[in-house]
Amino acid sequence: MSDTAAPAPAPVHVLQPSYRYPAPPAFSGVRDGFACEAWLTTVRRFFIGARIDDDARTITAVAYLGATGLLWWDGLQKPDNTSWPEFVSFFRAEFRPAGFHDHVRTLLFGIRMTSSVADYVSRTRRYLAILCTNETHPEARTMLEDSAKSCFLAGAPLTLRQMLMSLAINSRSSVSIHEMCQAAEQFDAIYNFSATANKASSHAAQPSPTQAFVTAHAAAQPDPMAMELDNLRLEINALRRQVHGSNGSGRNNRQPLAPLDDAERARLRARGACFKCRQDGHMSWACRNPNVNNLTVAAGVTPASAGNASGGQA
Repeated sequence: MSDTAAPAPAPVHVLQPSYRYPAPPAFSGVRDGFACEAWLTTVRRFFIGARIDDDARTITAVAYLGATGLLWWDGLQKPDNTSWPEFVSFFRAEFRPAGFHDHVRTLLFGIRMTSSVADYVSRTRRYLAILCTNETHPEARTMLEDSAKSCFLAGAPLTLRQMLMSLAINSRSSVSIHEMCQAAEQFDAIYNFSATANKASSHAAQPSPTQAFVTAHAAAQPDPMAMELDNLRLEINALRRQVHGSNGSGRNNRQPLAPLDDAERARLRARGACFKCRQDGHMSWACRNPNVNNLTVAAGVTPASAGNASGGQA
């Protein structure tokens, strides 16, 4: 056995990762609740990823405030070692409008699909992210998510709503709002739902109670005015035929009679004929010949004066 010692193994050099957690973007300074909460969430993630100590979090966040935010922070005249919860309170009071949570809750409870399923799901998730935070009580979070699920179903198109309700019924466990949003996106990838079709169908499918009653009443009972109009139309047609005569000749085909002179009047009186139509068998007061109108027009006198000038026949 040799007394020579074995050579020592060569040291192994391990490369250390050079990964750095990405820094948050500079705050834009806009007074908007969604932008405010999004920036705070990004900064909190940066604190965890970059392992920022609690006492250095405020000064680190101030470095990413941007021009408008820096002017605001300097104007407050607060120390840079202010605790992070106090900084968040100051920041929200300045850049988040008053009543923002109530506004988001109203948007969630009255949500409707107005464009696409992707936009509909995105708005639902955004509202829930604002209302359901780590500070929210578990019971309150559960109640809020259940309410959001009901509102999401009510605002969806009819066909999509039926599919989601069928999914919830056939599921062995309760379907959460997040699972329902994911299922809606999967159904939309197949059927490509439209908000305009849902709007038209919702108006047409739900008539008002008054409209339903009027429609049913009209279908059950015939319209009495329709029969009266038909009878009136028949009477007018019969009267028109009687006035025009049984031979079918119209008023435009009648020939006006010449005015009476003394000799013609004497001959008509002698044989007992009518002074208006010059026909035997009746007097002028009982004349029903339509040519009498043309006679009076041609003579240039009114019907009353023509009857008075007929030698007592009127």
